[in-house]
Amino acid sequence: MGFLTTFTVHNDSADEILKYPKEFAQEVYDGCVNGKGRRKGRFALIQQTRHADNHTFYCHAGNGLFEVSAYSDTTGRLMVENPQFMKDIITEMSNNVRILKRALRETSKIK
Repeated sequence: MGFLTTFTVHNDSADEILKYPKEFAQEVYDGCVNGKGRRKGRFALIQQTRHADNHTFYCHAGNGLFEVSAYSDTTGRLMVENPQFMKDIITEMSNNVRILKRALRETSKIK
């Protein structure tokens, strides 16, 4: 398996993608190649590159994209720097998982 890089485009800047397509492509490329990601570029939030076997969840909240993984230093830092925000993210994720489990039970034979 290979590696994956997740990024989110700020829709407020979407018109600039057509004005500066080479800069947009370079920003996405750099985020993929350096593997470290960037909190914020001109066009996008770029997350750290992950191996395809490394299951990682992301949460869009406020004006950001946040990584959520029990095995991630990035998630650990968020817990230390802003524990209430992390608690809110976990609560939202838990609510979504509960709803999804119920929907799966109702639409399939999985119990």
